[in-house]
Amino acid sequence: MPAAKKEAATTMLLEELREAWESEREFDLNITKTAIELGADLRGREEASYDSDSDDEVMDDDLYIPMEFIALHTKVGDSATTKEVIDLMIQKGGNQLLEKSETSTYSPEDTPLGLAIRYGNFSVANQFIEKGSNHITEKVWKECNFLLPFEEIIPTLHKLYDECKASDQTVPLWLRIRLLLTKTENTEILEKMTSLQLTEVDEKMIPSTVVALDKESADYSATYELAQLAYSRLDSHRSFEDAIKQAATHALLIELRWAQKTKRAPDQNRVTRFLSHGANPNTRENDLTDFDSDYSDVDSESSDDYEDDLKKKNFFFNYGNDSQPLPVSGLPSDNYDDIDSSKSSDDDDDMNESSSSESDSDDSWNKQMPSSKTRKRPRRRR
Repeated sequence: MPAAKKEAATTMLLEELREAWESEREFDLNITKTAIELGADLRGREEASYDSDSDDEVMDDDLYIPMEFIALHTKVGDSATTKEVIDLMIQKGGNQLLEKSETSTYSPEDTPLGLAIRYGNFSVANQFIEKGSNHITEKVWKECNFLLPFEEIIPTLHKLYDECKASDQTVPLWLRIRLLLTKTENTEILEKMTSLQLTEVDEKMIPSTVVALDKESADYSATYELAQLAYSRLDSHRSFEDAIKQAATHALLIELRWAQKTKRAPDQNRVTRFLSHGANPNTRENDLTDFDSDYSDVDSESSDDYEDDLKKKNFFFNYGNDSQPLPVSGLPSDNYDDIDSSKSSDDDDDMNESSSSESDSDDSWNKQMPSSKTRKRPRRRR
């Protein structure tokens, strides 16, 4: 195949995937199919280009490969078109497209599966697993921590568990604890504690299994006891209770960030649960050093400006009957212009009261997810 033809097809594919992602629309199946049939490089990465408006060269970490676009486009993850695009790519390029890639935007250890999990694109993550992303790397397990306390991740965790069992991979202890009722008995978990080597990943994940449950739930006591026993085997400088508070704070910040970015009220049930586990509502995202990779897009030098800006605009969430304000700290500044600075505290109270009904009215988890775009996007060559 002539190199020029392949390059043109690759450009066509990447431009379509990017434009769909940036405009939050469906992928155009006809364009995608044509580009693939013309021989597009399915591991090809976008090229850096010069932005004449700013006289700056686009940063390399703003450029993606095709499967990364699929993983990042959370708004259409559960659509039939997205499923067909994945089918076309795997049919043409094989399931090696789901493995680690030297051309990955993030690092050679990243996989499309890990990115989909990290950004809550669970429909796509499930498809990746079904299509043969069967080597679950340590980085994939780490990505699960980002959303482990959220119930929407459970179906994906089940698939990961099943894949581990089918391929004779070790099932992480924290995963056994998180899926306590449906996947294993308490006695089996206890037996595993005597034979499994706990890792640094477990130190973060085990406390999150506790934060995932309401204290009044039927599973809470058993989960807490197992998690506490497992955590006691770790050589950690932090006590188990402090680790739970840290995990709860991490989860609270995620919920508040997504609520702000998607212009919805925070889910009051989630916020209440995280606070009941000791979440600190006055912690900035970049203060959570144990989870710094989760917030790499937050500029630590300007985090004070972020919080000051939010305070000026009264963007707070009033919690419970005590109406204690929860400052939404450390959020990206690119959405501030979308927040009405004249919005009164009465408006915020109304928003809080309607949070449950608004959350229930959402069509799917994907529609609650924020766009994963956080930086200025590159100007592409035409």
